[in-house]
Amino acid sequence: MSNPAEALKTPYLIAEEAAAYLRYSSAGAFRRAVKKFGIPCLRRGRRMFFTQTDLDQFMSVATETTKGARRARRKRAH
Repeated sequence: MSNPAEALKTPYLIAEEAAAYLRYSSAGAFRRAVKKFGIPCLRRGRRMFFTQTDLDQFMSVATETTKGARRARRKRAH
């Protein structure tokens, strides 16, 4: 094993990895979204850790909420 970090298999992503997973433009933009939208994370000191399961669940809820808001706006417009 050339890289000791590769030997550690963990279900947790750091903010940079979670940002890439959700295709945010930057880790900073993702951190702001965590604060604004309450994306679930575990904190250890200043570091934030995320699981793919929590991120997927958050995105599915966010998508459904967005779809519902769009439908409501369309109904009001007609």
